[in-house]
Amino acid sequence: MGNDFISMASLWISNKKFMVCNIVSSAVLWVIWKLRNALCFQGVPWMGMKMVFAMLGRMLRNWMPMFTMEVQESVEQIVCIVEAEARSAPQIRWRVELSGLAQSTAQPSKGLGSAMSCQCNRA
Repeated sequence: MGNDFISMASLWISNKKFMVCNIVSSAVLWVIWKLRNALCFQGVPWMGMKMVFAMLGRMLRNWMPMFTMEVQESVEQIVCIVEAEARSAPQIRWRVELSGLAQSTAQPSKGLGSAMSCQCNRA
């Protein structure tokens, strides 16, 4: 998958070859836009990346009837991965600051990015 907007936009030229990747990237951009509006204008509190994954899974499921059966199967695999990420507990990592105090940070699991990249490149 692309690393920036230009590389992602180049995938739109050969739409059939990268159809699933284009569908997922469109859904991600639409989810980010809708979430931004909810956060800014409707007072929805930010609850973490799980919100993005949950919204993405719901959006892709709602779009499924528009796709051919072959594309539906590929998108379904990605939806399963995204929904699993949305349900998973955040991983807690500890790091020691220069001051000697330990701090924790919640991180999403590493598996989603590589799995989505494989799925997008496969279709």
